[in-house]
Amino acid sequence: MGRVSRAEDMALGREVALKEIVLPAGVTGSERTRILARVRREARIAAQLNHPGIVRVHDIIEHDDAPLIVMEYLDGRSLGAAIRESGPLHPARVAGIGSAVLSALAHAHSVGVVHRDLKPDNIMLTRDGRTVLTDFGIARRFDDDGTALTAPGTILGTPAFMAPEQIEGRRVTAAADLWSLGATLYLAVEGQLPFDGESMTEMCMAILTRPMRAPRRADRLTPLLNALLTKDPASRATVHTAASYLEAFAEPAPTAPESATEIEPPTLAADDPSAQSGRPPVVTSKPIRPLWRRPLALVLVCTAAAVAITPGLLPSPGKPSSSTGSGRTTENPAAAPTATSTVKAKLTATVTDPVATSDSGGVYSAAFAPDGTTLAVGDANANTYLWDAPSGDLTATLPHPDPHPLSGVFPVAFARNGATLATVDGNTSIYLWNASSKTLTATLHEPDSEGIVAMTFAPSGDLDTADDNGNVYRWDPATGKLTATTKLGTSHNVFTSAVFSQTGTSLATADFIDSDGTIYVWNTTTGKLTVSFTVPKGSGTIPLSFSPDGATLASADDGSTVHLWNTTTGKLTATLTVPNYQGVTALTFAPDGATLAASTSSGNTFLWNASTGKLIAAIADPDEQRVSVTALSRNGTNLAACDGGSGTNTATCYVWRIAEQKP
Repeated sequence: MGRVSRAEDMALGREVALKEIVLPAGVTGSERTRILARVRREARIAAQLNHPGIVRVHDIIEHDDAPLIVMEYLDGRSLGAAIRESGPLHPARVAGIGSAVLSALAHAHSVGVVHRDLKPDNIMLTRDGRTVLTDFGIARRFDDDGTALTAPGTILGTPAFMAPEQIEGRRVTAAADLWSLGATLYLAVEGQLPFDGESMTEMCMAILTRPMRAPRRADRLTPLLNALLTKDPASRATVHTAASYLEAFAEPAPTAPESATEIEPPTLAADDPSAQSGRPPVVTSKPIRPLWRRPLALVLVCTAAAVAITPGLLPSPGKPSSSTGSGRTTENPAAAPTATSTVKAKLTATVTDPVATSDSGGVYSAAFAPDGTTLAVGDANANTYLWDAPSGDLTATLPHPDPHPLSGVFPVAFARNGATLATVDGNTSIYLWNASSKTLTATLHEPDSEGIVAMTFAPSGDLDTADDNGNVYRWDPATGKLTATTKLGTSHNVFTSAVFSQTGTSLATADFIDSDGTIYVWNTTTGKLTVSFTVPKGSGTIPLSFSPDGATLASADDGSTVHLWNTTTGKLTATLTVPNYQGVTALTFAPDGATLAASTSSGNTFLWNASTGKLIAAIADPDEQRVSVTALSRNGTNLAACDGGSGTNTATCYVWRIAEQKP
């Protein structure tokens, strides 16, 4: 997809890798703009992945009107080079590489990102012992020689490592990455591909119709290779099953004593046909434990500074979920620290994306109508669904106007009078819908062709949007006209997180690419910086939320801490700690400002009293999946917590009724 050079960051005094995007000859005009917009968007996605097994993207700069991607410099060689230079690797070494790559994939899939081009040449083995996945989310629209792939139905990736569904042009999900990993591990341990042919067509036909070559050197890895190289993605091994097997099989770390006892891998049941059928192996020696998550203590310990959780609020290990289906009702009471009141969370509705499947990417955005009775949900398939919040009934489907959208729907917002719903897609277009008739009334086109990262309806009824290149636009929804443009005075022209205040007069941005933990608050009328502050320890930050009056900004770092900031003075006013070190994935102030909700990668949502900073409730996702999107109704009584839809579940939002209980 381009040229990679070794370079030096003169400002920070560090070596970096510089990737130059090379466009094919003959690409001009709107197609060139479209390709470059895709590259920028994909680089932003990669920059949000914070994992030691994924190459870090530091910055995106412009040169000759094209993006240059500044990445972490890795001193080592690719797995592909290692195989070409040294031949097949020992099975234990291959298992260790596979385990590291699975951990990286698990992190990416948990946020809805699929690699699409996993192969030995995209796995780096560094001199300091790291295994790092590269070209993550950057090569998704280009093949290896830089040819643009933009036509609908075009195959993306490297055919020898592509899953059958990818070759057939079907939707690519996380399961395709698992197939590619299987083909990669097969080549690493066997020294040859699992499927071959004298031509590219023959190879593709072999992948689609023939069984893989019987392994000769894989030894105990053979059942796992069978499971990963299963042609049906629904039956293919998941990250969970593969990680459990490889975790035990992997060779000891270099620092382990030479006399350490070898760890035996999980054994397969004697009658398990997975080695022949290609189904995931049945692990009998120990339960499956994902590599990327800490063991979750589902019963919180009461301390003097912690909230007491009523039994049943969070499920105990091994305890079945109390959820029963659409429209089900479950009560999750939580006692406040002072015992003067109790907050009860009652599950009133469950809404599931009608077309989402496992690994589909799930929910991208959600918003309640002002009266709290309608929940709008945008998904990864570029559809927007309107649900009756009390009952969980689907009332309307708003199909994407573009037959070939670049990405899912993000963000969504209701006008303050509830009459209009605005949705945004990856094509940098804004669609305005009549909330009553469910009809499209206007299409607004972002002038700078950059990704829209924030949107809100101002009290005046105007629509405000901000793109990731530092532009703020004000639109008149009635006419569809652009009425004002403001350029933020910043050299940080790539925002990976942004949020408007409710008045639209302030915009907070965070640049996770730099990962220095700096948050900027801008005056959207003048474009001037009003205040900036740095998260303690300089950690990165993504989730942001303004209080309704704009006086407080909540941010979450890349660990388990929520910070509250005074937007006038820039002072840190409070620090809230999420129990059990669960990474924060979403932050939302209730429109009335009374409650702050923080959702986590472990599937829990915590509610704080925004005035006192007291933790008043903890709500567990019934499926124990990562919560990627939250929304609170205007009066703070309805909470929607939506999972990401990746891994083993579909895209589901749980609607909770929040009520204060007096003792």
